[in-house]
Parts: sequence; C-alpha cells; structure tokens
Amino acid sequence: MLDVFGTEEDGLYQSGRVFPSDQLLPAGYRVPLPPGRYRVAVHFAAVHWLEDRRAFDIRLEGITVKEDFDLGASPFRTAIVQVFEIEVTDGFLDLELALRKGVPRISAIEVLKMGASSPKG
Repeated sequence: MLDVFGTEEDGLYQSGRVFPSDQLLPAGYRVPLPPGRYRVAVHFAAVHWLEDRRAFDIRLEGITVKEDFDLGASPFRTAIVQVFEIEVTDGFLDLELALRKGVPRISAIEVLKMGASSPKG
C-alpha cells in the first residue's frame, strides 16, 4: 500500500472513480438526501504520475464552488480535501466535476447534515 501524506486513511486514497471524457453522462454523482443544509467534503489525491494533468471545476447543486481545481498543483501522493456547505432543496445532492483538462478522478465524498452530531468511534 502506498503512503499518502496528510492522512492516516491511506486506503481511502488508493483508488478512486475516474470519469472518462467519452462518457455521455456528466462526471459526478446524484445522492438522494432530505432537504437541508449539508457539509460536503470531497477527497482527492494524485497517486499516479499522469494525474498531474487533471483540472476541473467542482459544482454542487449547479453552483461552481471551486473553479479550475488543479490536482497537479498539489504535492504528489498527498490527501487533498475540499470542504463546502450547500443547501439541498430538491431531495438530491448534485456533485459535478466539470472538465477543464485531463480526466477527473475522485477518491471519496463525505456528506454530513449540518446540525447533526459527528459519529463517535
């Protein structure tokens, strides 16, 4: 297992979902959730050399929350977490990675309803 810097959860970043540019659907997820305010953490790590050529916008609920996110600008094999707060009104959290360069890759998505307590471990 590769060491991923900035996390103790190396396994979380070892794999990820890649969205090929020839895919007909937009790169992203549609997660059913009750309406409310949510904290969304999107996890990334460049663990393969070619991933330094990936740049994309991050959109939540149709709103660009991070423009031109360049995974290659981050240190190699380092966990990068982008955290946002968003209001879900239609029963679905829509997350889209809008391609600018390369092929988007995401390691994990974490969603927590605001006002909810964190799970105890």
